[in-house]
Amino acid sequence: MRFERPVSIIWFERIAYLALILSVVNFNIVYGAMRRSPGLADGPPGAIILLMLTMLVIYIPLVLFAARRASNVARWILAVLLGIHLLGLLDLRAILNYGGPSAVIALGQFPISVVLIWLLFRADARRWFRKGDEVDPNVFR
Repeated sequence: MRFERPVSIIWFERIAYLALILSVVNFNIVYGAMRRSPGLADGPPGAIILLMLTMLVIYIPLVLFAARRASNVARWILAVLLGIHLLGLLDLRAILNYGGPSAVIALGQFPISVVLIWLLFRADARRWFRKGDEVDPNVFR
């Protein structure tokens, strides 16, 4: 059974991919500085890249499951992860540490994360996720 996606979910998916692109751009901007950081410089050279790739491997399927499959589990995992991301963005000292464009992108991600959480819990989105939990009565016929 296929349901038409509500406007909130369509915008959630678009903005989630925008946030992902901003994260990748920001990662490329700060990668050199991160490699020189005292805590990170001691680790294996590919650890920072592996961390970013892990984030992508987790984030993209969660967005797809929430936006395309109406997965309520994916919605809640995303909400928690976005909430944790918001807490990390409250550390302005760390954000401003990398300076310039990186700080602008990171500060811009704060309202984007708030909007993403809001879109996941709007009335039309809640109906979408409830419908995703329904089972088609003809599934076993």
